[in-house]
Amino acid sequence: MLAAFDHSFVESVPLRQYLWAHRPESNDIARKLLTILPPEHVARILRCLAGDYWRHYLGWPDLIAYRMDEYCFLEVKGSGDKLSENQKTWIDANRRELLLPFKIVKVHRRRTVEVST
Repeated sequence: MLAAFDHSFVESVPLRQYLWAHRPESNDIARKLLTILPPEHVARILRCLAGDYWRHYLGWPDLIAYRMDEYCFLEVKGSGDKLSENQKTWIDANRRELLLPFKIVKVHRRRTVEVST
């Protein structure tokens, strides 16, 4: 998949601009994701986005944690935070069709720790 991404990179500029995914940091993230996610998972993500991009491009989790060939999408919430409607839509789409490993991580602040540099 990474080879296909690289091969079509120049030709995909107009599409990536239209989708607001044309900045260098977006390209770096896409390349990294293609090295982490199994090809069949990337295919499911692309099918979901292609089916209704404007409904499915929002609400994605905050982080991806990975180690070796394991990964998990993580949505991080503070003690007072709630899921947005876009996040609920993503979670539902993931449950029904994406089937990606996913967890909600709840962070509770007990005290502030200062780090000196």
